[in-house]
Amino acid sequence: MTAFSVEVDLSFIEQALGYISSPSSTRLDKILRHPAAKGVHSHAVRFCNTEKGLAGFWEERLRGVTADAVDRTRANVVYMADNTGMFREAFDELMGYVPQDLELRCHLYAVVGYDIGIVSDGDAYLNLAHSVYLDQRELVYFAMHELHHVAYTHYQPIYSFSDLKTTMDLRRVVMYSTHLEGLAVHAAYEKRRREDGLNHVDYRHYIDQSKRGRVIEEYFNIWDDLRSRPERSFREDDFEIIERLSGERLWYVAGLHMALTVDERLGRERLTETIKSGPSSFFDAYESAL
Repeated sequence: MTAFSVEVDLSFIEQALGYISSPSSTRLDKILRHPAAKGVHSHAVRFCNTEKGLAGFWEERLRGVTADAVDRTRANVVYMADNTGMFREAFDELMGYVPQDLELRCHLYAVVGYDIGIVSDGDAYLNLAHSVYLDQRELVYFAMHELHHVAYTHYQPIYSFSDLKTTMDLRRVVMYSTHLEGLAVHAAYEKRRREDGLNHVDYRHYIDQSKRGRVIEEYFNIWDDLRSRPERSFREDDFEIIERLSGERLWYVAGLHMALTVDERLGRERLTETIKSGPSSFFDAYESAL
């Protein structure tokens, strides 16, 4: 039986907004002691999004939060606090997309100033200041997405860009990210479909058959080319492959297509078992389902 316990924690927001309105070393020190501050910074370091230490990182990030973003953040805190039942229902639905024997406790932290949503050090984070949350339902959908990442990384620890030494490592990152993101996009797909919440770009691309076909073809052209390349050392320009697959939403949409194909033809249990057995098993299951 799945035992996936999620504690929603909004406490970082109050500290961050207090600092934004009246910066001081005392307020910053308090922020830096918060586990959410450490988790976000850990993610930024892992993916080369900062070279700053914890204090410098948060000074920079909070300095960039605009007045409009502060207003949006306050509204989204109220929305999350007033709709705890809605979030719990979404978390319950998420249980159908993770291994049945999962036992895990984690936090869903509300933060400001970094990314849209992330997973880091075993917890999930939503940036309540981001403009994607002008549609506040996205808070629920992205919570499902990032919490699915928490479950996934419980079984398959996330990589770091510092791990990239060879083209074999690059292939592993592409497989991992396609699996990670595809299953998370899939986990919120049915709820979004029921609620007419398919406005995010990944879903718009998927439900547009012409766009979907082009994206999937482009993804597999890149993947087939990458698999056929001889082994060599990883080069800085190889990051262009990752940027293209991520920035153009290729591994999100292709990953969703692969997940839906496995789910519909081989069953949900086969799909969720790939979380435990890893990215290669996901690609193998997709090939079996064709």
